[in-house]
Amino acid sequence: MLRLAPGKACSIISCSLHRINIDELSAEDSYGRRRYHALSYTWGTASPKFPILCNGKIVEVTRNLYEALLYLQQRKIGEIWIDAVCIDQSNIDERNAQIQHMTEIYRNTKVLIWLGAGSKAIDNAFDILDHIHNRITIFDKKADEKLILGLEDTAQEPLAELPNRPWFRRVWIIQEAMVAKSAVVYCGKRAHIWVAYDDASKGIQSLGPSF
Repeated sequence: MLRLAPGKACSIISCSLHRINIDELSAEDSYGRRRYHALSYTWGTASPKFPILCNGKIVEVTRNLYEALLYLQQRKIGEIWIDAVCIDQSNIDERNAQIQHMTEIYRNTKVLIWLGAGSKAIDNAFDILDHIHNRITIFDKKADEKLILGLEDTAQEPLAELPNRPWFRRVWIIQEAMVAKSAVVYCGKRAHIWVAYDDASKGIQSLGPSF
């Protein structure tokens, strides 16, 4: 498990690795919140690499992971399982052994879904999703057609940017997000509970392919 030291924007990312028993994954803190987290993200391009300080040594990570860590350290997200760092990627036996535990890891931790850097369109999309989710019928999860059509002229472009993010095209998306009992979507400085995001998206889809 990676223990991420809190920090401010653009400060040095400092972390350490420590072992836990897999049975501890579902542990809660004194407020009843999941103690451990697991990051769901895309690795992105192999270069350029960005340095972080891990166990007192320099470790290089991809840009997308670096940006995620910069954001998460500001939110004081302490203990996170991140495949690129928590698994010795040069050790094939270790990689294969860890893959066997991935479903259990994502099922028993709070999953943090990182979509990448934010944008004005993403901010607008999150605002629209909040707006829609708050008005979806609780029982049938369908959006009010009049509500959606009222947003149509301004909503289509920002809403289209979210599902076009590389994370949605990942093979592991079902294993990491769908098995999670608790998940939060992060994009830039915006955050959205996965269930609320999923409900709003399904509400839009219920109107058919025209939107």
